Amino acid sequence: MDHRVSFVIATRNEDPAVVASTVDGIVKTATGIWHEIVIVDDASTEPVDVTADNVTIIRNRESVGVTRARQVGTNVSTGNVLIWLDAHMTFEAGWLQAMLREVDSGALLCSPWRDYDRCRVHSWGSDFAWCEERAYELGLRPGFDFSHRLKPPRRRPFMVPMIIGACYVMKRDSYQRTGGFCPLFRTYGGDEPDLSARAWLSGGSVRCVPSAEVGHLDRVKFPYPVSFSDVEFNQLVMIRSLFEEETVAVLDEFFRPLPDEVERWLGQTEVVAWRSEVQARRRLSDAEFFRRIAPRVPISFRSGVRARRGHLPRFRIQNALAAEERTRAASESQSPSRVTNRMGILPALHRLIQAAVLVWQGKAIILTGGAGTGRHTLAAKLVEAGATLYSDRFAVLDPDGMVHPYYDYAGPVQRESVPIGIVVSMKFYPGRHWWLEETTPAGAALDLLANSVGVRDEIIFRAVNHAVSGTIALKGRRGPATPVSRALIQYTTRNASTLQTQHDVE
Repeated sequence: MDHRVSFVIATRNEDPAVVASTVDGIVKTATGIWHEIVIVDDASTEPVDVTADNVTIIRNRESVGVTRARQVGTNVSTGNVLIWLDAHMTFEAGWLQAMLREVDSGALLCSPWRDYDRCRVHSWGSDFAWCEERAYELGLRPGFDFSHRLKPPRRRPFMVPMIIGACYVMKRDSYQRTGGFCPLFRTYGGDEPDLSARAWLSGGSVRCVPSAEVGHLDRVKFPYPVSFSDVEFNQLVMIRSLFEEETVAVLDEFFRPLPDEVERWLGQTEVVAWRSEVQARRRLSDAEFFRRIAPRVPISFRSGVRARRGHLPRFRIQNALAAEERTRAASESQSPSRVTNRMGILPALHRLIQAAVLVWQGKAIILTGGAGTGRHTLAAKLVEAGATLYSDRFAVLDPDGMVHPYYDYAGPVQRESVPIGIVVSMKFYPGRHWWLEETTPAGAALDLLANSVGVRDEIIFRAVNHAVSGTIALKGRRGPATPVSRALIQYTTRNASTLQTQHDVE
């Protein structure tokens, strides 16, 4: 079939040289294929200026956000094949042909998520995940999330629950069958789960094409303001438009209480018309979608729609921290007042650090970091080596810097508090060599504070100051967990000051 390809790029405050390089890469790899490039400049401070054949630039006077900018570009494009790209991409020869070989299937296609130099794959598509917590300072907000698929595929191409990777492809008629991009989203966030879910719900599918090698520039921060309120608003609009009313009622509860800003925006947004359009295109039930496509979302359809056992739709940690503050004055005056929450009995002066905690020979090994750092796997290997698990989620620090168990994970057995031996900050890179290097106690303190939950007050500063006294601070990266766990055990046992920093992959 003759393919006429429309490339749609939404950009805002992107480096002009990067945008020009992206366009140049498209032109070089699309030789011999009819194509057009539509760039939507979403009110950049400096207007986009690209000179190339078949390029159309649309400039928004006011920013409408990534999703709606893509919608604008799609609406003015003319091709029968739609390719949505970020403005900071690189391309390997043959990537477009690999996509076009699969596009007539009608599926929503994505490339693997590679780095800008196309040397490493971050993920091969993704799974629908779910976050139950709201802790903006930790990068947590309730709603749909994604979980990287890290294993290279055996079949090519292959079905995945959700697109990821900044390069998405679809036939125009398949795109229209889904209803197109959501016209209500703000600023940023929600494209991947929303478009993927509607592809499945409308009777289509989602596939990853491994041979389509494109690279994506991973930025440290956005070149324009993005708030968690924007992302959370998009999550709620998506949920309220995608699913059946009983399902919406259950998922909505995970967001309660709503931030004032999000609640105000929702009150000003008419979701009913968009929901009606989405529901009219459905071919798959909620029960089937969550069973087949999104089984990690904590919702059950047995005996009615409800949250799964053990997944209460409340932010209990945040509520507990608020309760701590209400009892703080009494606690500081040596009152026996305590707060009861999901951790059991937690003294009100104690503070939480997002980390896994293992104890070896009376000293705690603290593995700091959030999702994607691989701390859970490394903690499991340390347990296999004989360490005692205090928590794979939070370190509980008292004002003297001692670490206590987090009982929701460590169990009801009363264990004594211990001093910190090592604070470890590692990034996880599958299949890579690993290295560790020592930093200063001040570095350990900054790492603990960066992963603290709740208000950073004098209590947490005092606790961290005591905690890092006499500790070893390590940072680095890891691939396989086994050799790193052995090194950490050795560090704690010997209190060594040096370690060979480069090892082969097991």
